[in-house]
Amino acid sequence: MDHLSAIEAAVLAARREEEPVRDRVFTGEALTEARLSRLEFQSVRFQRCRFTGCDFFGASFYDCVWEECSLSGCQFGESFWKNCALTGCKGEGAGFRAVRLKGGRLEDCILDYGIFSQGVWENVRAVRCRFLRGVFLETRLKKVEWTQCRLSGAEFFRTSLKGMDLSGCEIDGLVVSQDLSELRGAKISPEQGADIARIAGLEVVF
Repeated sequence: MDHLSAIEAAVLAARREEEPVRDRVFTGEALTEARLSRLEFQSVRFQRCRFTGCDFFGASFYDCVWEECSLSGCQFGESFWKNCALTGCKGEGAGFRAVRLKGGRLEDCILDYGIFSQGVWENVRAVRCRFLRGVFLETRLKKVEWTQCRLSGAEFFRTSLKGMDLSGCEIDGLVVSQDLSELRGAKISPEQGADIARIAGLEVVF
């Protein structure tokens, strides 16, 4: 296995032994269209790794850290994340459908055009992240904090934002139901009121 990268060798060993990938640090790894589905990662740190079009379907991540990684085009459908942190990562067009995030933090990440539909986010903090035109269709958000995030053009159809403070975020072009039910109980700034009025089809006159 000398020709294998560190992460490829770890994945092969995990599948062979039916054990998690545990207590490892992977730096500068590059994988393209790799099959990493249904693997379990515990206390793993990924640093400046590049995953392109990789399949993480049904994988589990516990206490994992991702730093400045590229996840563009990867599929994380039905994966489970507990107490994980992603910092400075890029995942344009990545698929996170039916993902469960329990605890954890997203910071300075670019996740434009990501698919987050039908997932569950619980006790998650998103700080200075970009979700331009992301899709949060029928996603359950519980105790989620949005801090200085860019949500322009994102779709929150049938996803309640009740109790969430969006006043420091960009929400122009947000896609919600015609009756704005998803925004009931959310906190917005006076300036954002004009954006919400436009979403409702009202003409704002200054």
